[in-house]
Amino acid sequence: MTSTLDPPVRTVDFRPSEDRPRPWPITDYGIIGNLETVALVSPTASIDWACLPHFSSPSVFARLLDPDRGGFQEVVPLHPARCDQQYIAGTNVLRTRFHLTGRRVLSVVDFLPVAAESRDAAPPMIVRVVSAKGGPVRIRVTTDARLGYGQDPTEWERSDDGGWATGWSGHLALRAPGVWEHRGPVAHAVGIVSPRTPWTIELSWGGRRAGMPPAPTLLEQTIDYWQGWVRRGARPLSRLPRPWRRWVLRSELTLKLLSQRRSGAFVAAATTSIPEWPRGPRNWDYRYAWFRDAAFSAQALLLLGHVEEAERFLRWVVGRLDATRESGGELRILYDAHGERIPIERTLGHLAGYLRSAPVRVGNGAERQFQLDVYGELLAAAGVLAHLNEGVVEGYWPELRRLALEVVRRWKEPDQGIWEARGPPQHYVHSKAMAWVALDRAGELARRFEGAGAARPFEEEAATVHATVLRRGYDAGRQAFVQAFDRPEPDAANLRLALVRFVPFDDPKFASTVRYLDRHLTIGPFVSRFRTAGDPLGPEGAFLACSFWRVECRARMGEREGALADWTELLRAAGPLRLFSEEFDPRSRRALGNYPQALTHIGLLRSAFALASTSDSDPRHERTHRVLDYRPPASAARTL
Repeated sequence: MTSTLDPPVRTVDFRPSEDRPRPWPITDYGIIGNLETVALVSPTASIDWACLPHFSSPSVFARLLDPDRGGFQEVVPLHPARCDQQYIAGTNVLRTRFHLTGRRVLSVVDFLPVAAESRDAAPPMIVRVVSAKGGPVRIRVTTDARLGYGQDPTEWERSDDGGWATGWSGHLALRAPGVWEHRGPVAHAVGIVSPRTPWTIELSWGGRRAGMPPAPTLLEQTIDYWQGWVRRGARPLSRLPRPWRRWVLRSELTLKLLSQRRSGAFVAAATTSIPEWPRGPRNWDYRYAWFRDAAFSAQALLLLGHVEEAERFLRWVVGRLDATRESGGELRILYDAHGERIPIERTLGHLAGYLRSAPVRVGNGAERQFQLDVYGELLAAAGVLAHLNEGVVEGYWPELRRLALEVVRRWKEPDQGIWEARGPPQHYVHSKAMAWVALDRAGELARRFEGAGAARPFEEEAATVHATVLRRGYDAGRQAFVQAFDRPEPDAANLRLALVRFVPFDDPKFASTVRYLDRHLTIGPFVSRFRTAGDPLGPEGAFLACSFWRVECRARMGEREGALADWTELLRAAGPLRLFSEEFDPRSRRALGNYPQALTHIGLLRSAFALASTSDSDPRHERTHRVLDYRPPASAARTL
């Protein structure tokens, strides 16, 4: 394998033991995937989380959520070692190395095969290539398969080269060298890997497809796929200072990894029920595609030149709109990555939870909420794409126009807001501002595709919404935009008001809002979403996406040096592989929430480009500014 590797960031000690360890800090895990599903790999090469065959399928391995009942698959030497972990550069292929005595090295390369777009999608299969350097290494391979979130009675059946783990939900095929022993849900083998005899371990859902290439070919194809894909974003990436590029590249690869290849949808995160506070109840299932978060992902990838991903996402959205209209049902705010309805939210009482933080939930009750801001995110994404591929957006304009008319009809209704409050609906300021975004962008698109007459009703309604938010959403005494009409609480969602062009960055109302949020929700560069004192769900960590929004705002407000210092500090919330969770506790330095979180990586990516743009007046940045959507709004200028 000649591909270069990202530099190792740190090493950890490994001691062989029969005891099952507690999960690692969540940001210590690496992620691999095939644009259908993902798996999380610990620093010592244990697969502690994998759902097959899809993102939201029941887990096959879930030691992350229960060290005893969850299941895992690990490859370890039978000797003490020092471990490090790296991605093959420009890919989502992960390598774990065990450094042993005598200068021996055991290497485990993990990936899910993914081939070029022109090829058929590879089956859901985890491949582990195990090799030795400097001498033979005795290893133990353990596969503790717990199908159906550990609820399926799982038994192994022996085969010539491994076995089959069978449960109610399906079966997992294991192919590997060695002499395997099976007992209940556990299969294990001990053997020697020498420099001349590497091992290949394959775990495939439903069995290996006939005629598939050997593992070395699959590895080569997968590396070629990822490196070929990131090359499309190389030109925008070159505008960033060199030290930043690895961070943005890892975020770019992570967003793609959280997308579904065929549908174009993006899931919010790879996991469920990683708590937003230790032993707290804010444990949600994020393995689904929220329209809002997916629109954020599409816009972020547009920033790096990935137009095809945005086109595919918009096609998925229109497909959901068409299906809803044909069925006479109501548009949901989230679906699974294939566009299907998600399961009813329920708890899995047999799983202890990550670090004993129950409950473990699957499904998500927010599916039935009304969230007004979603409409604005969808039309904003369409508006950005129209700058780059007008023809695609024009073809979808009839459905998008109907979406805008729905906003005209419903913007005066209260909703659950961007934070998906499970209490009574409110007139959230951010939601109303995003209703303005929906109507403003609809006016731009209508003017582009139908002329001024078609645009005028949307523009007039947008002006009404804008004036209403200024009148009822801004508290003159607090000198800040507040959480909701008649509810003067701070809300970090209002950092987005300038990011979406509702107000200019230099507007005094926005500047004073940022200072207000700094006083009430900020510790250093870390920003909480809202006040949790007295909240029945208890406390939560700082929300990393909000923290990056603040960096982006400060950069555009002319506070670049302070923004850069904050951005640098926020990078310390990442794990050793530059992957971020949803939240972070700045006091205990503990990562919290589901992982890796797309919204956090989007915030990092956008703020990096904002910092770079504000330091360079080169006209080549004009395209970046357009995609970041910084143009001052005409309707805002009229109203202000």
